[in-house]
Amino acid sequence: MTVKGFRRVSVEEFVERWETSSLLECPKLRGEFGVWLYPIPEDPCKSGDCGIVTCHNYKRRFEDGSRLVVLERPLPHLLERHLEIWRGEREVG
Repeated sequence: MTVKGFRRVSVEEFVERWETSSLLECPKLRGEFGVWLYPIPEDPCKSGDCGIVTCHNYKRRFEDGSRLVVLERPLPHLLERHLEIWRGEREVG
C-alpha cells in the first residue's frame, strides 16, 4: 500500500528487510535494492535533526517518496539501535 508516496508494509515484512539491509551514510535510513527503509511511518528527512547538511533531502520532504518504505506502525527501537550502530561506525571511521 502506498500512502503519501511512501510504501507501507507490514511489521513482519519490514523487519525482515531491515535485518538484511545495508547501513547508509544517513543515520535514519537503511538501503535495500534501490529503496530506503525507515522504521517510523513518517517522512524522516523534513526535520533536519540528523545534522547532515550536505544531504540533498536535508530539511526537505523526502524527494523520492516512492522509494521510501515505511512500516504500518512505529518500531522506534529499530531506529534507536540503528543510530547506535551508525554513531559507532562514524567514531571508528
